[in-house]
Amino acid sequence: MRIALDALAPDAGDFRTALGNFLFRWQAQLEEARIQPSWTIDVPDSVSALSPQASLQLLRIAQEALTNVLKHAN
Repeated sequence: MRIALDALAPDAGDFRTALGNFLFRWQAQLEEARIQPSWTIDVPDSVSALSPQASLQLLRIAQEALTNVLKHAN
């Protein structure tokens, strides 16, 4: 949760910025688990106008998915 909240820092003006911060923070955690992530994400222009609350919800979904990878992937 902290990673998702930190990604939405006050200086993050749009979802793309928040997502970039989120992925940057997850990169180290995944590499520590010996997982080499490769990010390919297509973000439509309309997504940049999401509210902070909607952005947080999307990042929470992504965080849950990545947490499941760390818990259950070999």
